Amino acid sequence: MPKQLKFNFGKDWTNGEIKFPPHFTPEIIHSALYIWNAGNDNIEGGRRIDYLHKNLGAKKMAFIMSILVLPDLIELIMNKGITLQDVFNTNMNQTKH
Repeated sequence: MPKQLKFNFGKDWTNGEIKFPPHFTPEIIHSALYIWNAGNDNIEGGRRIDYLHKNLGAKKMAFIMSILVLPDLIELIMNKGITLQDVFNTNMNQTKH
């Protein structure tokens, strides 16, 4: 990541005037956009995910990935009639590793 981009990445431009919940800070939003803007390039997307995971940790990455999968989850629920109960039942029937 270029030095200038790294300096401003995730910066709170409100100077602390707005309190953000931990799952929705500018850093989380910028990181999700950073991954999203890799587009369909899976290799670059993977590199970005690895970079952010190494620098931000697992908890923040969970927040970031949840933002990225939310539109797909909404589409499944709205367009395909899948309920959250269906999702939970599918996960419960899978083998845990």
